[in-house]
Amino acid sequence: MHHCVLFLLLFSTTATAFKEYQTRIPNGDKVKGYPGVGHISSNGGGKRNEFGLDFNHHNQKWTKELCFKDSDGDGLTNGMELGDPDCVWTEGTTPTFDKGIRHPGVAEGDSTQHDSCATFIDPPPFNTTHVRFNFSNHPVSAIDTKYVCAPMQFPSGKRWIKRFSANIQHPSVVHHILIYACDKKIKASSMNCLDMASSCPTVLYAWAVGAKDFCLPSNLGFPVGIEGMTHMVMEIHYDNPKRQAGIVDSSGVDFILTDIAPVHEAGMLMLGDPGVLSVGSSIAPAIKGLRIPPNEKHFDYYNTCPSSCTDKQITDDQPLTVVATFAHGHQSAVSLQLDRVPKGKTDFVNESDILFSSPHFDFDLQQIKPLPVSQYKTIHKGDALRMHCKYDTRNKQNVVTVGGEASSQEMCLGFLVYYPRLPSFPMCLGVTARDMPNHASSFAACGVHEKGGLYSYPSCKCCTRSSGSFVLSG
Repeated sequence: MHHCVLFLLLFSTTATAFKEYQTRIPNGDKVKGYPGVGHISSNGGGKRNEFGLDFNHHNQKWTKELCFKDSDGDGLTNGMELGDPDCVWTEGTTPTFDKGIRHPGVAEGDSTQHDSCATFIDPPPFNTTHVRFNFSNHPVSAIDTKYVCAPMQFPSGKRWIKRFSANIQHPSVVHHILIYACDKKIKASSMNCLDMASSCPTVLYAWAVGAKDFCLPSNLGFPVGIEGMTHMVMEIHYDNPKRQAGIVDSSGVDFILTDIAPVHEAGMLMLGDPGVLSVGSSIAPAIKGLRIPPNEKHFDYYNTCPSSCTDKQITDDQPLTVVATFAHGHQSAVSLQLDRVPKGKTDFVNESDILFSSPHFDFDLQQIKPLPVSQYKTIHKGDALRMHCKYDTRNKQNVVTVGGEASSQEMCLGFLVYYPRLPSFPMCLGVTARDMPNHASSFAACGVHEKGGLYSYPSCKCCTRSSGSFVLSG
């Protein structure tokens, strides 16, 4: 009995200590899975991690020096990871951000970013167009969080994008920006993102707090002003936990375009399961396949672009070279990985076949990840490309999470910036078509043909859950 009382006293004392220390750093109670942020053990107690050592060195206080330090060496300052990027927070006040909080003492693997613009050289002035796409005096709502979208148009005539730079007017509320390429002019009566999503499936650029500019390699450029790339939609996520009123924002993205044709045109390849896909009636009027049961800690979902797709789209003498990656899911996604499975194999062969891995995915910290030249990836004719997504639905006790465009719904997507661009290969999606509540069959939407429709491969068994009763392939 005495042992039980002693244990309860120790547990109570430790929990109280965690709470006290949590209040001494911004968002100390929002580091997912780590009640004791300063300790190696996720449960707290015992040896300190690098942030804990630094915190102790600063007399267990949040100082500017501690804030600007990068304790875990992942390329982001402690302040960036804890929602205080400008190091202005003081104890008892509301941090700048309360979304996209990371652990300042654990290098989570997918937050560091190669500086793709370190050696960038501007194109000749007479061949260069500088374009700024931005909101025009948008009144930011005095609410915790909101996603706002607006359609825009690229300049007429074919050009190539060489550089993307986020232009943030109010860093205290602008948390991330996404640019979507569209295949037609978007008529929107409001700034509601769902009104614009269906015509703009491809992410062209993504910025989040702490991200650097994104520059294409000197021999590459994204073509715009061509079919499928004439318009765009810009989405800004406003995170306003202080509920500041009266902010009028004109943030956006600056582009550098050139009319000098690059050695190679860059393409963006979308892979995985978008959750919903509108296609011609010959296949299905509406395809909604992804279904995640409630109260799951780690729901594994696999989605494969089959070997038959790359065998059709890629030639033997011209493999695809991947120079940047982007993982995309919604609020229940916790881990995303894309693997290259060589032709004739059932799994990837070595680590170089992992095209990207985002083991600590955060919906509020999505950004494009350029690769150093030494880490470029190659996709060959006949390779299968497999997305593996994990979801945590423990906060959805009685609701099945379905695929869709809303942030409360889900996707399992990877985007690859590659060259040389294949106009007929903007996507390779393993899709589950549910024509009845209890019946599903899968096919691959594999590129587009000259008439504008999708190439499809029935019964490819593209979409599966690794175990359990939710099998998503036919």
